[in-house]
Amino acid sequence: MLNLPNDEIKNRPSPGSFCFKEIWIISWPVWLLLTYLIKVVDWSSQIPLATFAIVNLHWIWLAVFYLILAGAGWRLDKKFGKIR
Repeated sequence: MLNLPNDEIKNRPSPGSFCFKEIWIISWPVWLLLTYLIKVVDWSSQIPLATFAIVNLHWIWLAVFYLILAGAGWRLDKKFGKIR
């Protein structure tokens, strides 16, 4: 255990206040971008017919769809090569 006089303990900054200003400055752009993203998603969800519900779809059909999609992607990659 570290033995410090009471004056040094009182005047020592807490570990949580060490980077508070830096974190606060960085958090503003993050907050702004996340708010923008949430507003765009909320706005686009209001568009009529933007989504539709698929009911009673067996998981096999979903697997078949993804296999077809992967095959098409593989063929396009083979035909045109890697995009750089």
